[in-house]
Amino acid sequence: SDPKAGNGILDLRDLNLQKTGPVKLDGEWQFCWNRLLDPGAREWSDPDLAGFYPVPRFWTTYPGHHFPAAGRAAYRLIVKMSGNNKRLALQTPELFTEYCLWINGRLVRQNGIFPGKPVRFLKPDILAFSLDAGDVETVLQMRNRRHGNAGIAQSFILGTEKQIYRKFIISTSMEIMLISICLFAGFYHTI
Repeated sequence: SDPKAGNGILDLRDLNLQKTGPVKLDGEWQFCWNRLLDPGAREWSDPDLAGFYPVPRFWTTYPGHHFPAAGRAAYRLIVKMSGNNKRLALQTPELFTEYCLWINGRLVRQNGIFPGKPVRFLKPDILAFSLDAGDVETVLQMRNRRHGNAGIAQSFILGTEKQIYRKFIISTSMEIMLISICLFAGFYHTI
């Protein structure tokens, strides 16, 4: 089973992703309610503002809290890496809210949080990037206005670029095949 993040850190230094395959970034992510913290914000180190909460899980279901679905929050995870992995890719889940996603301080996807930007939900996507050395910092700023639940309900997946694209193509092919079978069966029964 995949290693789990604790206290906002996932240590993959003992893993060579080339050999082990992609890893789900599940476990305790850093979470800050009601603020859209940027990657370099000092508030991440303030324990009164940023705690550690399970991902994947809607923020409306965090035990001991009653965060409403409508609101804003920021998530952060630091993945400790060895120097073995150069070309990496992050597979994102579906997110039904406005968001900004940052990898190592670079804004890689955004949806509606900044003025004038259209709102498009994040469908599963692949973000490839190079890693010279050290950590992978992922920061996700989210604002929810419409959806009944909010937060990260599915896993982010990290792997080598080749592995993630291959996994994505296989899963898309399976979906197309299943849809084709259902359409054919429906057509057959209609006749």
